[in-house]
Amino acid sequence: MKLPAEGYSLRIFIGESDQYHGKATFETIVLKAQELILAGITVTKGIMGYGAGSRIHTS
Repeated sequence: MKLPAEGYSLRIFIGESDQYHGKATFETIVLKAQELILAGITVTKGIMGYGAGSRIHTS
């Protein structure tokens, strides 16, 4: 696959336990990206962080 010189990056933040039609949401997204022949996809787990409200979130 020849990749274009420029592209886009998309970040989606979901919970590890989120489900879509009985399957993990992240798995559904990865499989759809592969079906659409996107250049690549990576799933990472956020151990700790915070958002605009400065409230700490941990697993």
